[in-house]
Amino acid sequence: MDDLSPTPPAEGGIPPVPAESAPAPSMLRKIFVGPHGIRAGWRLLMYLVMVVAIGSALLFLFQGARGVKGATALWVNLAGETASLLAAVIPAVIMARIEKRPF
Repeated sequence: MDDLSPTPPAEGGIPPVPAESAPAPSMLRKIFVGPHGIRAGWRLLMYLVMVVAIGSALLFLFQGARGVKGATALWVNLAGETASLLAAVIPAVIMARIEKRPF
């Protein structure tokens, strides 16, 4: 043993390779990703942004049906409730896929 390699070589005569330390995560990764994946606050923000975006798009599509009276208004209300349901469920499915969780 010399001063440069304090550990003796292995049986095969090849000195052990020191383990390389993993590179430090970037600042953005520390902000957005925690030990359990995307941080909870960012997950909630992503979900809410998707709900607002999909809800706004569906509201825009059904905007022409406003002001309808009579029995047809019931179908318009049903369409509005369906749009609200879709605006909540579609982002939930997307977030389940992102987080690799069952829906």
